[in-house]
Amino acid sequence: MPAMTDEELCVRNHVTIHLVGEVYEEDEEGRPIPERDRGKWFVAIRAGDFPTSLVCSIPLADTEAEAQANAVRYLGLRRRCPVCREAVQPHAIPSTPMWKLILFPGLLILALLVGALQLDGVIHTGFEFTAPAFVIASLVVAVGLVAMFLSRNDTHGMYCHQCGYSE
Repeated sequence: MPAMTDEELCVRNHVTIHLVGEVYEEDEEGRPIPERDRGKWFVAIRAGDFPTSLVCSIPLADTEAEAQANAVRYLGLRRRCPVCREAVQPHAIPSTPMWKLILFPGLLILALLVGALQLDGVIHTGFEFTAPAFVIASLVVAVGLVAMFLSRNDTHGMYCHQCGYSE
């Protein structure tokens, strides 16, 4: 079976190629499209078929054939299912790394423990001896929580529409 051309792969996966100047007059910020970009080609997809960030990463091309080649390369259209050998589509799954699942409860327990020691020290001795420890623990908890929510670890895989195989 001969390999599918870039154009055939694009058609099969509902990927279309358009001339920038024929579709858009302004960019997403409302500014006119520069003349040098109006004659370039871009890749468009059906909503939900591929991750938006992946499609946005495909550069503009000087020719339609170059845009098709970029689409095939960036979208992974030549990847094949190991079960039925059909072309598959890559996807990203948001996931929570194990360190976040362990760190979050650990930081909360640390904050509660230091807070309890702080309260115990004030009640029984009248001294605020553990106040610096409570401040340090609070800062550690705050930095840990910020780090947890700023870091993201997506899992990339594929899904075959023909047989349902996924990884």
